[in-house]
Amino acid sequence: MLRIPLMLLLLLLSACGGYQATTVQKDEVSYVKFVGDWKGVEVHIDNLEPIQLADQNKYGLAPGKHSIKVFRGERLLLNRVLFISDQEVREVRIP
Repeated sequence: MLRIPLMLLLLLLSACGGYQATTVQKDEVSYVKFVGDWKGVEVHIDNLEPIQLADQNKYGLAPGKHSIKVFRGERLLLNRVLFISDQEVREVRIP
């Protein structure tokens, strides 16, 4: 007979434990990661200033459609349009 009141008490105490709902808003950023022979190339993303790939080969972008051109000297190695979703990392292979 002691079990039932004890179980009800435990159920009541666990229900009052305080449930908290939290909302986490992530930054709206996506990434392009350059793989392959990326050293010494120049990357043009949309109409922004060219990027020299040196020690870092991963760059953050706003989600959406982006035009990417990769040059080694005057030679165009890659010309691609990417659609990148929010929080996505897209790899671009450089030949």
